[in-house]
Amino acid sequence: MKWILPVLLFFSAQAWAQGIAIKGSVKDVTTGLPVAKASVKLLRTNITGTTDSAGLFALETTEPGFYILEVTVSGYKVGYSSELLFTYDKSPNVLVELEPEVKAISGANVNRSALQRRNAESPVSAQQLSIREIERNPGGNRDISKIVQSLPGVISIPGFRNDIVIRGGAPAENKFYLDGIEIPVINHFQTQGSTGGPVGVLNVNFIKDVNFYTGAFPVNLANGTSAVVDFRQMDGNAVKPKFRFTLGSSDLGFTADGPLSKRTTFIVSARQSYLQGLFALLKLPFLPNFIDYQGKVKIQINSKSSLEFIGLGAIDYFRLNTKVNDGVTDSVQLKNNRYLLGTIPDFGQQNYTVGMVYTQFRGKSKQQLFVSRNHLRNSTVKYKDNDDSKPENKILDYFSIEAENKLRFEHGFRKGAFSILTGVAGEYAGYSVKTFNKISTPFGVQVVDFESDLNVAKYAIFGRSSRTIGSGILLSAGLRFDGNGYNSTMANAVLNPSFSLSASVPVAKNLFFNANVGQFRQLPSYTILGYRDTNGALANKDRLKYIVSQQAVAGFQF
Repeated sequence: MKWILPVLLFFSAQAWAQGIAIKGSVKDVTTGLPVAKASVKLLRTNITGTTDSAGLFALETTEPGFYILEVTVSGYKVGYSSELLFTYDKSPNVLVELEPEVKAISGANVNRSALQRRNAESPVSAQQLSIREIERNPGGNRDISKIVQSLPGVISIPGFRNDIVIRGGAPAENKFYLDGIEIPVINHFQTQGSTGGPVGVLNVNFIKDVNFYTGAFPVNLANGTSAVVDFRQMDGNAVKPKFRFTLGSSDLGFTADGPLSKRTTFIVSARQSYLQGLFALLKLPFLPNFIDYQGKVKIQINSKSSLEFIGLGAIDYFRLNTKVNDGVTDSVQLKNNRYLLGTIPDFGQQNYTVGMVYTQFRGKSKQQLFVSRNHLRNSTVKYKDNDDSKPENKILDYFSIEAENKLRFEHGFRKGAFSILTGVAGEYAGYSVKTFNKISTPFGVQVVDFESDLNVAKYAIFGRSSRTIGSGILLSAGLRFDGNGYNSTMANAVLNPSFSLSASVPVAKNLFFNANVGQFRQLPSYTILGYRDTNGALANKDRLKYIVSQQAVAGFQF
Protein backbone atom coordinates (compact mmCIF):
# COMPACT_ATOMS: atom_id res chain seq x y z
CA MET A 1 0.00 0.00 0.00
CA LYS A 2 3.03 2.29 0.12
CA TRP A 3 2.50 3.15 -3.53
CA ILE A 4 -0.89 4.83 -2.92
CA LEU A 5 0.42 8.16 -1.58
CA PRO A 6 2.98 8.73 -4.38
CA VAL A 7 0.34 7.93 -7.02
CA LEU A 8 -2.15 10.35 -5.46
CA LEU A 9 0.50 13.04 -5.26
CA PHE A 10 1.41 12.41 -8.90
CA PHE A 11 -2.15 12.85 -10.15
CA SER A 12 -2.64 15.87 -7.88
CA ALA A 13 0.49 17.46 -9.31
CA GLN A 14 -0.70 16.70 -12.84
CA ALA A 15 -4.06 18.40 -12.11
CA TRP A 16 -2.35 21.51 -10.78
CA ALA A 17 0.10 21.52 -13.68
CA GLN A 18 -2.75 21.55 -16.19
CA GLY A 19 -3.81 24.98 -14.99
CA ILE A 20 -7.15 26.69 -15.39
CA ALA A 21 -8.34 27.44 -18.91
CA ILE A 22 -10.12 30.76 -19.43
CA LYS A 23 -11.88 30.82 -22.78
CA GLY A 24 -14.30 33.22 -24.40
CA SER A 25 -15.10 35.51 -27.29
CA VAL A 26 -15.10 39.22 -28.13
CA LYS A 27 -17.92 40.73 -30.20
CA ASP A 28 -19.18 44.09 -31.40
CA VAL A 29 -22.13 45.01 -29.14
CA THR A 30 -24.02 46.60 -32.05
CA THR A 31 -23.44 44.18 -34.92
CA GLY A 32 -22.65 40.95 -33.07
CA LEU A 33 -19.64 40.42 -35.34
CA PRO A 34 -16.47 38.91 -33.88
CA VAL A 35 -13.63 41.31 -33.11
CA ALA A 36 -10.28 39.93 -34.31
CA LYS A 37 -6.79 40.88 -33.12
CA ALA A 38 -8.11 42.29 -29.84
CA SER A 39 -5.70 42.27 -26.93
CA VAL A 40 -7.04 40.34 -23.92
CA LYS A 41 -5.47 40.74 -20.49
CA LEU A 42 -6.21 39.00 -17.21
CA LEU A 43 -6.24 41.92 -14.77
CA ARG A 44 -3.88 41.78 -11.76
CA THR A 45 -1.66 39.35 -13.71
CA ASN A 46 0.79 39.44 -16.60
CA ILE A 47 -1.25 36.91 -18.60
CA THR A 48 -2.31 38.21 -22.02
CA GLY A 49 -3.66 36.87 -25.29
CA THR A 50 -5.14 37.87 -28.64
CA THR A 51 -8.42 37.00 -30.32
CA ASP A 52 -8.35 35.04 -33.57
CA SER A 53 -10.32 35.75 -36.75
CA ALA A 54 -13.46 34.33 -35.07
CA GLY A 55 -13.07 36.61 -32.05
CA LEU A 56 -12.09 33.68 -29.80
CA PHE A 57 -9.37 33.69 -27.16
CA ALA A 58 -7.89 31.28 -24.64
CA LEU A 59 -5.78 32.10 -21.58
CA GLU A 60 -4.38 29.89 -18.86
CA THR A 61 -3.59 30.52 -15.22
CA THR A 62 -2.50 28.22 -12.42
CA GLU A 63 -4.25 30.09 -9.63
CA PRO A 64 -8.00 29.73 -9.03
CA GLY A 65 -9.83 32.91 -8.10
CA PHE A 66 -11.94 35.84 -9.23
CA TYR A 67 -10.78 37.42 -12.46
CA ILE A 68 -11.72 40.31 -14.77
CA LEU A 69 -10.68 40.40 -18.42
CA GLU A 70 -9.70 43.69 -20.06
CA VAL A 71 -10.03 43.89 -23.85
CA THR A 72 -8.45 46.64 -25.98
CA VAL A 73 -8.45 47.09 -29.75
CA SER A 74 -8.31 50.06 -32.07
CA GLY A 75 -11.70 51.57 -32.90
CA TYR A 76 -13.43 50.40 -29.72
CA LYS A 77 -13.74 51.57 -26.14
CA VAL A 78 -11.90 49.46 -23.60
CA GLY A 79 -14.10 46.50 -22.62
CA TYR A 80 -14.27 44.57 -19.38
CA SER A 81 -15.82 41.24 -18.56
CA SER A 82 -17.86 40.62 -15.45
CA GLU A 83 -15.78 39.46 -12.49
CA LEU A 84 -16.12 35.68 -12.62
CA LEU A 85 -14.92 32.82 -10.46
CA PHE A 86 -12.59 30.33 -12.13
CA THR A 87 -11.65 27.08 -10.39
CA TYR A 88 -10.44 23.64 -11.48
CA ASP A 89 -14.04 22.43 -11.83
CA LYS A 90 -15.68 25.72 -12.84
CA SER A 91 -14.54 27.71 -15.87
CA PRO A 92 -17.42 29.76 -17.30
CA ASN A 93 -17.32 30.86 -20.92
CA VAL A 94 -16.61 34.62 -21.14
CA LEU A 95 -18.27 37.04 -23.56
CA VAL A 96 -16.96 40.61 -23.82
CA GLU A 97 -19.00 43.00 -25.96
CA LEU A 98 -17.17 46.10 -27.19
CA GLU A 99 -18.75 49.45 -27.96
CA PRO A 100 -17.42 51.33 -31.00
CA GLU A 101 -15.45 54.40 -30.02
CA VAL A 102 -16.55 57.78 -31.33
CA LYS A 103 -13.51 59.84 -32.26
CA ALA A 104 -12.96 62.72 -29.85
CA ILE A 105 -12.64 66.29 -31.15
CA SER A 106 -9.18 67.58 -31.92
CA GLY A 107 -7.15 68.42 -28.83
CA ALA A 108 -9.28 66.41 -26.37
CA ASN A 109 -7.48 63.97 -24.12
CA VAL A 110 -9.93 61.26 -23.07
CA ASN A 111 -9.24 58.52 -20.52
CA ARG A 112 -10.76 55.51 -22.29
CA SER A 113 -10.75 53.23 -19.28
CA ALA A 114 -12.62 55.73 -17.13
CA LEU A 115 -15.14 56.39 -19.92
CA GLN A 116 -15.97 52.70 -20.19
CA ARG A 117 -16.77 52.42 -16.49
CA ARG A 118 -19.44 55.12 -16.63
CA ASN A 119 -23.07 54.32 -17.34
CA ALA A 120 -24.52 56.86 -19.78
CA GLU A 121 -28.15 56.08 -18.97
CA SER A 122 -27.78 55.95 -15.19
CA PRO A 123 -24.39 57.46 -14.25
CA VAL A 124 -25.13 58.06 -10.55
CA SER A 125 -27.94 55.63 -9.66
CA ALA A 126 -26.55 52.33 -10.90
CA GLN A 127 -24.26 49.83 -9.19
CA GLN A 128 -22.91 46.56 -10.51
CA LEU A 129 -22.39 43.66 -8.14
CA SER A 130 -19.83 41.06 -9.17
CA ILE A 131 -19.81 37.42 -8.17
CA ARG A 132 -16.91 38.21 -5.79
CA GLU A 133 -19.07 40.70 -3.85
CA ILE A 134 -21.91 38.19 -3.71
CA GLU A 135 -19.69 35.35 -2.50
CA ARG A 136 -17.84 37.42 0.11
CA ASN A 137 -20.62 39.63 1.44
CA PRO A 138 -20.59 39.23 5.26
CA GLY A 139 -23.92 37.94 6.51
CA GLY A 140 -25.33 37.70 2.98
CA ASN A 141 -25.31 33.89 3.02
CA ARG A 142 -25.09 34.01 -0.80
CA ASP A 143 -28.66 35.39 -0.90
CA ILE A 144 -29.06 38.20 -3.44
CA SER A 145 -31.79 40.01 -1.50
CA LYS A 146 -29.74 40.09 1.71
CA ILE A 147 -26.72 41.41 -0.19
CA VAL A 148 -28.77 44.21 -1.77
CA GLN A 149 -29.87 45.22 1.74
CA SER A 150 -26.27 46.18 2.55
CA LEU A 151 -25.97 48.71 -0.31
CA PRO A 152 -26.14 52.51 0.13
CA GLY A 153 -29.66 53.95 0.15
CA VAL A 154 -31.24 50.61 1.09
CA ILE A 155 -33.04 50.01 4.38
CA SER A 156 -33.54 46.45 5.54
CA ILE A 157 -36.56 45.46 7.59
CA PRO A 158 -35.59 44.07 11.03
CA GLY A 159 -36.22 40.36 11.36
CA PHE A 160 -35.73 37.38 9.12
CA ARG A 161 -37.30 38.75 5.92
CA ASN A 162 -35.74 39.95 2.67
CA ASP A 163 -37.94 43.05 2.27
CA ILE A 164 -36.03 45.87 0.59
CA VAL A 165 -36.92 49.53 1.25
CA ILE A 166 -35.12 52.04 -0.97
CA ARG A 167 -35.37 55.76 -0.14
CA GLY A 168 -38.70 55.22 1.60
CA GLY A 169 -40.38 53.23 -1.17
CA ALA A 170 -42.39 50.10 -0.41
CA PRO A 171 -40.89 46.65 -1.15
CA ALA A 172 -43.58 46.21 -3.82
CA GLU A 173 -42.04 49.11 -5.78
CA ASN A 174 -38.93 47.08 -6.67
CA LYS A 175 -38.80 45.17 -9.95
CA PHE A 176 -36.56 42.20 -10.75
CA TYR A 177 -35.38 40.90 -14.13
CA LEU A 178 -33.46 37.77 -15.12
CA ASP A 179 -31.75 38.01 -18.52
CA GLY A 180 -34.31 40.63 -19.50
CA ILE A 181 -37.33 38.58 -18.33
CA GLU A 182 -39.31 40.01 -15.40
CA ILE A 183 -39.46 37.66 -12.39
CA PRO A 184 -42.14 38.89 -9.95
CA VAL A 185 -41.25 36.32 -7.27
CA ILE A 186 -37.64 36.09 -6.04
CA ASN A 187 -38.24 34.85 -2.47
CA HIS A 188 -39.79 31.78 -0.90
CA PHE A 189 -43.01 32.45 1.07
CA GLN A 190 -43.26 35.83 -0.66
CA THR A 191 -45.98 38.20 0.52
CA GLN A 192 -48.62 38.63 -2.18
CA GLY A 193 -48.52 42.14 -3.63
CA SER A 194 -44.97 42.66 -2.36
CA THR A 195 -41.50 41.20 -2.99
CA GLY A 196 -40.20 40.17 0.43
CA GLY A 197 -39.73 36.72 1.94
CA PRO A 198 -37.36 34.85 4.25
CA VAL A 199 -35.29 32.89 1.68
CA GLY A 200 -34.16 33.79 -1.83
CA VAL A 201 -35.10 31.61 -4.82
CA LEU A 202 -32.26 32.47 -7.23
CA ASN A 203 -29.26 30.17 -7.50
CA VAL A 204 -26.22 32.41 -7.00
CA ASN A 205 -23.98 29.92 -8.85
CA PHE A 206 -25.76 30.91 -12.08
CA ILE A 207 -25.41 34.68 -11.66
CA LYS A 208 -22.74 36.45 -13.73
CA ASP A 209 -23.41 39.94 -12.42
CA VAL A 210 -26.18 42.12 -10.97
CA ASN A 211 -27.07 45.60 -12.19
CA PHE A 212 -28.82 47.49 -9.40
CA TYR A 213 -30.65 50.72 -10.32
CA THR A 214 -32.07 53.07 -7.69
CA GLY A 215 -32.96 55.75 -10.23
CA ALA A 216 -32.77 56.55 -13.95
CA PHE A 217 -34.25 53.13 -14.66
CA PRO A 218 -33.67 51.64 -18.13
CA VAL A 219 -36.70 52.43 -20.28
CA ASN A 220 -37.01 48.79 -21.35
CA LEU A 221 -36.92 47.49 -17.74
CA ALA A 222 -39.64 49.66 -16.29
CA ASN A 223 -42.76 49.58 -14.10
CA GLY A 224 -40.74 50.10 -10.92
CA THR A 225 -40.59 53.29 -8.85
CA SER A 226 -38.00 52.45 -6.17
CA ALA A 227 -35.48 50.13 -7.81
CA VAL A 228 -34.84 47.84 -10.75
CA VAL A 229 -32.55 44.83 -10.24
CA ASP A 230 -31.26 43.18 -13.41
CA PHE A 231 -29.70 39.72 -12.90
CA ARG A 232 -27.55 38.29 -15.67
CA GLN A 233 -26.89 34.53 -15.89
CA MET A 234 -23.79 32.90 -17.28
CA ASP A 235 -23.99 30.38 -20.12
CA GLY A 236 -23.51 26.68 -19.60
CA ASN A 237 -20.10 25.05 -19.99
CA ALA A 238 -19.50 24.40 -23.71
CA VAL A 239 -16.72 21.81 -23.18
CA LYS A 240 -18.07 19.00 -21.00
CA PRO A 241 -20.94 18.28 -18.57
CA LYS A 242 -20.34 19.05 -14.89
CA PHE A 243 -22.45 18.09 -11.89
CA ARG A 244 -22.43 19.25 -8.30
CA PHE A 245 -24.31 18.26 -5.13
CA THR A 246 -24.44 20.62 -2.17
CA LEU A 247 -25.59 20.07 1.39
CA GLY A 248 -26.46 23.23 3.30
CA SER A 249 -27.69 23.96 6.80
CA SER A 250 -31.31 23.78 5.63
CA ASP A 251 -31.38 22.28 2.13
CA LEU A 252 -29.95 19.81 -0.37
CA GLY A 253 -29.08 21.05 -3.86
CA PHE A 254 -28.11 19.73 -7.29
CA THR A 255 -26.51 21.69 -10.16
CA ALA A 256 -25.54 20.60 -13.67
CA ASP A 257 -24.28 22.39 -16.74
CA GLY A 258 -22.65 21.51 -20.03
CA PRO A 259 -23.20 21.14 -23.78
CA LEU A 260 -26.27 19.53 -25.33
CA SER A 261 -24.82 19.86 -28.83
CA LYS A 262 -22.13 21.81 -30.66
CA ARG A 263 -24.26 24.98 -30.55
CA THR A 264 -26.38 24.37 -27.43
CA THR A 265 -25.49 24.64 -23.74
CA PHE A 266 -27.53 24.27 -20.56
CA ILE A 267 -27.48 25.02 -16.85
CA VAL A 268 -30.01 23.60 -14.42
CA SER A 269 -30.40 23.37 -10.64
CA ALA A 270 -32.87 22.12 -8.06
CA ARG A 271 -33.02 22.51 -4.30
CA GLN A 272 -35.05 20.72 -1.62
CA SER A 273 -35.35 22.01 1.93
CA TYR A 274 -35.43 19.67 4.91
CA LEU A 275 -36.66 22.33 7.34
CA GLN A 276 -39.84 20.37 7.97
CA GLY A 277 -37.94 17.53 9.63
CA LEU A 278 -35.57 19.92 11.40
CA PHE A 279 -38.45 21.97 12.90
CA ALA A 280 -40.17 18.76 14.03
CA LEU A 281 -37.01 17.70 15.90
CA LEU A 282 -36.84 21.14 17.50
CA LYS A 283 -40.46 20.79 18.70
CA LEU A 284 -41.71 23.86 16.82
CA PRO A 285 -45.46 24.22 16.13
CA PHE A 286 -45.14 24.86 12.39
CA LEU A 287 -43.26 22.90 9.73
CA PRO A 288 -42.07 24.90 6.67
CA ASN A 289 -40.70 23.37 3.50
CA PHE A 290 -39.73 24.55 0.05
CA ILE A 291 -38.51 23.37 -3.35
CA ASP A 292 -37.04 25.54 -6.09
CA TYR A 293 -35.64 25.04 -9.57
CA GLN A 294 -33.87 27.15 -12.19
CA GLY A 295 -32.58 26.52 -15.68
CA LYS A 296 -31.31 28.04 -18.89
CA VAL A 297 -30.76 26.63 -22.39
CA LYS A 298 -28.92 28.68 -25.01
CA ILE A 299 -28.90 27.82 -28.71
CA GLN A 300 -26.40 29.65 -30.89
CA ILE A 301 -28.33 29.37 -34.15
CA ASN A 302 -25.57 31.00 -36.18
CA SER A 303 -23.06 33.83 -35.83
CA LYS A 304 -25.87 36.39 -36.11
CA SER A 305 -28.65 34.95 -33.96
CA SER A 306 -29.27 33.03 -30.73
CA LEU A 307 -32.21 31.67 -28.76
CA GLU A 308 -32.39 31.36 -24.97
CA PHE A 309 -34.95 29.63 -22.79
CA ILE A 310 -35.06 30.33 -19.05
CA GLY A 311 -37.16 28.92 -16.24
CA LEU A 312 -37.49 29.65 -12.54
CA GLY A 313 -39.97 28.40 -9.98
CA ALA A 314 -40.69 27.40 -6.40
CA ILE A 315 -43.12 25.39 -4.30
CA ASP A 316 -43.57 26.59 -0.71
CA TYR A 317 -45.78 25.27 2.05
CA PHE A 318 -45.95 24.85 5.76
CA ARG A 319 -48.12 22.63 7.88
CA LEU A 320 -48.93 22.63 11.58
CA ASN A 321 -47.17 20.27 13.96
CA THR A 322 -50.28 19.22 15.90
CA LYS A 323 -48.23 16.77 18.01
CA VAL A 324 -45.83 19.43 19.22
CA ASN A 325 -47.16 19.29 22.81
CA ASP A 326 -46.73 15.52 23.16
CA GLY A 327 -44.43 15.00 26.11
CA VAL A 328 -44.10 18.73 26.90
CA THR A 329 -44.51 19.63 30.58
CA ASP A 330 -43.41 23.26 30.64
CA SER A 331 -46.58 25.35 31.10
CA VAL A 332 -45.23 28.42 29.25
CA GLN A 333 -44.20 26.36 26.24
CA LEU A 334 -47.55 24.55 26.27
CA LYS A 335 -49.41 27.89 26.29
CA ASN A 336 -47.30 29.36 23.47
CA ASN A 337 -47.70 26.27 21.33
CA ARG A 338 -51.48 26.22 21.81
CA TYR A 339 -51.70 29.88 20.81
CA LEU A 340 -49.64 29.37 17.66
CA LEU A 341 -51.55 26.21 16.72
CA GLY A 342 -54.79 28.10 17.15
CA THR A 343 -53.83 31.09 15.00
CA ILE A 344 -51.42 29.93 12.26
CA PRO A 345 -53.12 28.48 9.15
CA ASP A 346 -51.84 25.89 6.69
CA PHE A 347 -50.22 27.73 3.79
CA GLY A 348 -49.20 26.88 0.24
CA GLN A 349 -47.61 28.90 -2.55
CA GLN A 350 -46.54 27.90 -6.05
CA ASN A 351 -44.94 30.13 -8.67
CA TYR A 352 -43.04 29.91 -11.90
CA THR A 353 -41.61 32.12 -14.64
CA VAL A 354 -40.73 30.80 -18.08
CA GLY A 355 -39.35 32.89 -20.91
CA MET A 356 -37.69 32.98 -24.30
CA VAL A 357 -35.20 35.53 -25.63
CA TYR A 358 -34.43 35.69 -29.33
CA THR A 359 -31.45 37.85 -30.32
CA GLN A 360 -30.55 38.81 -33.87
CA PHE A 361 -27.90 41.10 -35.33
CA ARG A 362 -28.56 42.70 -38.68
CA GLY A 363 -26.12 45.14 -40.23
CA LYS A 364 -25.29 47.68 -37.52
CA SER A 365 -28.36 46.95 -35.41
CA LYS A 366 -29.50 44.47 -32.78
CA GLN A 367 -33.04 43.15 -32.29
CA GLN A 368 -34.32 41.22 -29.31
CA LEU A 369 -37.70 39.57 -28.72
CA PHE A 370 -38.73 38.65 -25.16
CA VAL A 371 -41.69 36.34 -24.54
CA SER A 372 -42.56 35.19 -21.02
CA ARG A 373 -45.25 33.95 -18.65
CA ASN A 374 -45.30 34.08 -14.87
CA HIS A 375 -47.81 32.48 -12.54
CA LEU A 376 -48.40 32.78 -8.78
CA ARG A 377 -50.82 30.64 -6.77
CA ASN A 378 -51.58 31.26 -3.08
CA SER A 379 -53.76 29.21 -0.72
CA THR A 380 -54.44 29.46 3.01
CA VAL A 381 -56.76 27.21 5.07
CA LYS A 382 -57.63 27.20 8.78
CA TYR A 383 -60.01 24.97 10.77
CA LYS A 384 -61.27 25.50 14.30
CA ASP A 385 -59.14 23.45 16.69
CA ASN A 386 -57.35 22.22 13.54
CA ASP A 387 -60.14 19.69 13.03
CA ASP A 388 -60.83 19.33 9.30
CA SER A 389 -63.23 16.37 9.73
CA LYS A 390 -66.27 18.69 9.70
CA PRO A 391 -66.85 21.33 6.96
CA GLU A 392 -68.46 23.71 9.45
CA ASN A 393 -65.12 23.92 11.32
CA LYS A 394 -63.57 25.84 8.48
CA ILE A 395 -62.93 29.45 9.53
CA LEU A 396 -60.58 30.59 6.72
CA ASP A 397 -60.22 29.55 3.09
CA TYR A 398 -58.23 31.83 0.79
CA PHE A 399 -57.24 31.06 -2.80
CA SER A 400 -55.82 33.38 -5.46
CA ILE A 401 -54.01 33.25 -8.80
CA GLU A 402 -51.99 35.91 -10.61
CA ALA A 403 -50.82 35.21 -14.17
CA GLU A 404 -49.09 37.47 -16.70
CA ASN A 405 -48.24 36.84 -20.36
CA LYS A 406 -45.69 39.31 -21.73
CA LEU A 407 -44.17 40.28 -25.07
CA ARG A 408 -41.44 42.88 -25.65
CA PHE A 409 -39.49 43.84 -28.76
CA GLU A 410 -36.34 45.99 -28.72
CA HIS A 411 -34.37 47.50 -31.57
CA GLY A 412 -30.94 48.96 -30.83
CA PHE A 413 -28.66 50.68 -33.31
CA ARG A 414 -26.06 53.40 -33.73
CA LYS A 415 -26.63 56.55 -35.78
CA GLY A 416 -23.44 58.55 -36.03
CA ALA A 417 -22.46 59.51 -32.47
CA PHE A 418 -25.81 58.37 -31.05
CA SER A 419 -26.61 55.00 -29.45
CA ILE A 420 -30.37 54.48 -29.79
CA LEU A 421 -32.82 51.94 -28.37
CA THR A 422 -36.52 51.76 -29.29
CA GLY A 423 -39.17 49.22 -28.45
CA VAL A 424 -42.75 48.22 -27.72
CA ALA A 425 -44.25 45.94 -25.07
CA GLY A 426 -47.59 44.24 -24.51
CA GLU A 427 -49.03 42.20 -21.65
CA TYR A 428 -52.21 40.36 -20.74
CA ALA A 429 -52.72 39.72 -17.03
CA GLY A 430 -55.33 37.77 -15.10
CA TYR A 431 -56.17 37.84 -11.39
CA SER A 432 -58.72 35.81 -9.44
CA VAL A 433 -59.38 35.47 -5.72
CA LYS A 434 -61.81 33.62 -3.44
CA THR A 435 -61.97 34.35 0.27
CA PHE A 436 -64.09 32.74 2.97
CA ASN A 437 -63.51 33.98 6.52
CA LYS A 438 -65.41 33.64 9.80
CA ILE A 439 -64.56 36.58 12.06
CA SER A 440 -65.59 36.60 15.71
CA THR A 441 -66.88 40.02 16.89
CA PRO A 442 -68.57 41.26 20.10
CA PHE A 443 -71.84 41.09 18.18
CA GLY A 444 -71.39 37.52 16.93
CA VAL A 445 -69.69 35.79 14.04
CA GLN A 446 -69.31 37.77 10.82
CA VAL A 447 -68.87 35.79 7.61
CA VAL A 448 -66.88 37.24 4.71
CA ASP A 449 -67.48 35.46 1.41
CA PHE A 450 -65.64 37.35 -1.33
CA GLU A 451 -64.84 36.53 -4.94
CA SER A 452 -63.27 38.55 -7.75
CA ASP A 453 -61.93 38.04 -11.26
CA LEU A 454 -60.00 40.59 -13.28
CA ASN A 455 -58.30 40.67 -16.70
CA VAL A 456 -56.15 43.62 -17.77
CA ALA A 457 -54.36 44.34 -21.04
CA LYS A 458 -51.27 46.57 -20.86
CA TYR A 459 -49.05 48.19 -23.47
CA ALA A 460 -46.00 50.44 -23.66
CA ILE A 461 -43.76 52.21 -26.15
CA PHE A 462 -40.28 53.44 -25.25
CA GLY A 463 -37.08 54.95 -26.61
CA ARG A 464 -33.66 56.06 -25.42
CA SER A 465 -30.75 57.93 -26.97
CA SER A 466 -27.20 58.31 -25.59
CA ARG A 467 -24.05 59.94 -26.92
CA THR A 468 -20.60 61.21 -26.02
CA ILE A 469 -19.73 64.80 -26.89
CA GLY A 470 -16.67 66.99 -26.49
CA SER A 471 -14.02 65.80 -24.10
CA GLY A 472 -15.92 62.89 -22.61
CA ILE A 473 -19.33 64.34 -21.68
CA LEU A 474 -21.98 61.59 -21.61
CA LEU A 475 -25.62 62.52 -22.20
CA SER A 476 -28.68 60.27 -22.22
CA ALA A 477 -32.44 60.78 -22.53
CA GLY A 478 -35.19 58.19 -22.25
CA LEU A 479 -38.96 58.37 -22.73
CA ARG A 480 -41.67 55.78 -22.10
CA PHE A 481 -45.46 55.74 -22.36
CA ASP A 482 -47.56 53.15 -20.48
CA GLY A 483 -51.24 52.35 -20.75
CA ASN A 484 -53.72 49.66 -19.69
CA GLY A 485 -57.40 48.86 -19.98
CA TYR A 486 -58.35 49.03 -16.30
CA ASN A 487 -59.93 52.50 -16.53
CA SER A 488 -60.04 55.50 -18.86
CA THR A 489 -57.44 57.46 -16.86
CA MET A 490 -54.76 54.82 -17.37
CA ALA A 491 -55.88 53.71 -20.84
CA ASN A 492 -54.39 56.75 -22.60
CA ALA A 493 -50.63 56.17 -22.65
CA VAL A 494 -49.93 59.74 -23.75
CA LEU A 495 -51.23 60.91 -20.35
CA ASN A 496 -48.89 58.50 -18.51
CA PRO A 497 -45.31 59.32 -19.54
CA SER A 498 -42.10 58.32 -17.79
CA PHE A 499 -38.81 60.03 -18.60
CA SER A 500 -35.17 60.11 -17.59
CA LEU A 501 -32.41 62.64 -18.31
CA SER A 502 -28.79 61.90 -17.38
CA ALA A 503 -25.40 63.57 -17.71
CA SER A 504 -21.83 62.73 -16.75
CA VAL A 505 -19.27 65.56 -17.03
CA PRO A 506 -15.49 65.32 -16.48
CA VAL A 507 -14.27 67.95 -13.99
CA ALA A 508 -10.70 66.69 -13.44
CA LYS A 509 -8.59 63.65 -14.23
CA ASN A 510 -10.71 60.57 -13.40
CA LEU A 511 -13.21 62.79 -11.54
CA PHE A 512 -16.74 63.19 -12.91
CA PHE A 513 -19.90 65.03 -11.90
CA ASN A 514 -22.92 62.78 -12.52
CA ALA A 515 -26.62 63.64 -12.33
CA ASN A 516 -29.96 62.26 -13.42
CA VAL A 517 -33.59 63.35 -13.06
CA GLY A 518 -36.66 61.36 -13.92
CA GLN A 519 -40.28 60.45 -13.43
CA PHE A 520 -41.40 56.83 -13.31
CA ARG A 521 -44.74 55.01 -13.11
CA GLN A 522 -45.96 51.72 -11.70
CA LEU A 523 -49.32 49.97 -11.78
CA PRO A 524 -50.86 49.25 -8.33
CA SER A 525 -50.94 45.62 -7.19
CA TYR A 526 -53.67 43.24 -8.36
CA THR A 527 -55.01 42.94 -4.82
CA ILE A 528 -55.92 46.64 -5.08
CA LEU A 529 -57.05 46.55 -8.70
CA GLY A 530 -59.29 43.54 -8.13
CA TYR A 531 -60.93 44.62 -4.88
CA ARG A 532 -64.75 44.64 -5.16
CA ASP A 533 -67.48 46.15 -2.99
CA THR A 534 -70.52 44.34 -1.57
CA ASN A 535 -72.34 44.82 -4.89
CA GLY A 536 -69.60 43.06 -6.82
CA ALA A 537 -68.32 46.21 -8.57
CA LEU A 538 -64.62 47.14 -8.70
CA ALA A 539 -64.41 49.52 -5.75
CA ASN A 540 -61.26 51.34 -6.95
CA LYS A 541 -61.84 51.47 -10.69
CA ASP A 542 -62.74 55.16 -10.97
CA ARG A 543 -60.05 56.51 -8.65
CA LEU A 544 -56.90 54.47 -9.28
CA LYS A 545 -53.96 55.96 -11.16
CA TYR A 546 -50.38 54.90 -11.78
CA ILE A 547 -48.07 55.24 -8.79
CA VAL A 548 -45.65 58.06 -9.66
CA SER A 549 -42.11 58.60 -8.39
CA GLN A 550 -40.13 61.76 -9.21
CA GLN A 551 -36.39 61.66 -8.58
CA ALA A 552 -33.36 63.92 -8.80
CA VAL A 553 -29.93 62.53 -7.92
CA ALA A 554 -26.43 64.01 -8.23
CA GLY A 555 -22.96 63.02 -7.11
CA PHE A 556 -19.26 62.74 -7.90
CA GLN A 557 -17.42 59.69 -9.21
CA PHE A 558 -13.69 59.13 -8.91
